[in-house]
Amino acid sequence: MKELYACGFNGHNQLRIGPLPLEAPEDLHSFQKIVAGNDIAVKYTGWSTVCKIRNQKRLREMLTTSLGVVDAELILLGPLCSSSLDGSTTSWDAALGLHQKDAIAFFGDHRGILGLLASDGQIQATSGHRPKQLVINNDSKSELKIRHIAIAGNEKVVAYCSQKHSDHALSPTILEFPSFQALLDWKVNLSNPSFSQLLLPPELANVSIVTLLSNFTSFTLLTTSGNVYTWGDPRHFSLGRNPTSSSPATAPHLVDFLGGIPIRKIASGGWITAALSYENDLYLWGGRPGEKHRIKDLPDLPRQGIDEAEVKLVDIDGGVDIVDVGVGDGHVVVLCRDGRVFAVGRGENGQLGVGVRKFEEEWMEIRLDLGERKRVVGVYGGAWSSFLMVEGMRN
Repeated sequence: MKELYACGFNGHNQLRIGPLPLEAPEDLHSFQKIVAGNDIAVKYTGWSTVCKIRNQKRLREMLTTSLGVVDAELILLGPLCSSSLDGSTTSWDAALGLHQKDAIAFFGDHRGILGLLASDGQIQATSGHRPKQLVINNDSKSELKIRHIAIAGNEKVVAYCSQKHSDHALSPTILEFPSFQALLDWKVNLSNPSFSQLLLPPELANVSIVTLLSNFTSFTLLTTSGNVYTWGDPRHFSLGRNPTSSSPATAPHLVDFLGGIPIRKIASGGWITAALSYENDLYLWGGRPGEKHRIKDLPDLPRQGIDEAEVKLVDIDGGVDIVDVGVGDGHVVVLCRDGRVFAVGRGENGQLGVGVRKFEEEWMEIRLDLGERKRVVGVYGGAWSSFLMVEGMRN
């Protein structure tokens, strides 16, 4: 049996504990159990929406009724929003039928979930013109298949695609769109010029990627070989590297500090990105000039005439092993090998789970009362929230 615990911003009832939404929901300042089941997975954690799958193998329908959902395989808490063709926004609170797909990934922005990406490259996106339905953009005739989608806080969208050639070889292609609507337009007619194809370094031509993420202004991808590449707006120092003429900020390039360190997971949110190595070491970078508070384990921002490291190795409680990490819009939560959980950064909405609503510059250990024979096995960072996956220990 697994249990999902949550804390933080709850203004849209997205962290509600019972089946009925509250008229005046309050933030959760400490971790509380919000759902339990034999097979739970967190698929999306946004500002106003949380998507949890109770049974990953039998995804049938997605419900966001005003009374909440108890028995559906896929549980969505908070508003599901959609971009209509005229650019308006529609709040959805009715049942939406889904075609069963495997390896589903959800994507969205501050408005909520905008759609999902299936393993065959299809996008299923909500449409304001067709309420209670999904618009399926099928590009089965195209040789260019979308494998990953990320939407940044500045509305830019990146699609990582694979292209099949006549010799059946696959080559990666990364397309950048000015908006999600531009991507949908391209999917419909495959000829919309409102996108750019990014120039990839040669070493990315022969590897696949595990994860593509975004934060407010940048994108980060992790390859199967454990290398990390970043690109985006360099003004906020969220790339973890110093852009040059040979490795510009506008295209994916290797985070040199991590060269030779195989990375197994990345997490990103706000202006912060984290990388977790196979050796259970945690690396952080990012932040922005002018911020009122700053996490001490972030590298110093560049100063005139002084070169600062773009990435910093994190030391928690004397160097304990880190096995999982989540990043929100200004906070970080980690799981240690010994089962302890620490958090740092913004906590004004209770997202640190320490019972105090304020910014913490240094790591705070979260005191958890999980009961007997239970342990934390995973952590997730929402925009202004945090999540813990808990499971019972076997005999």
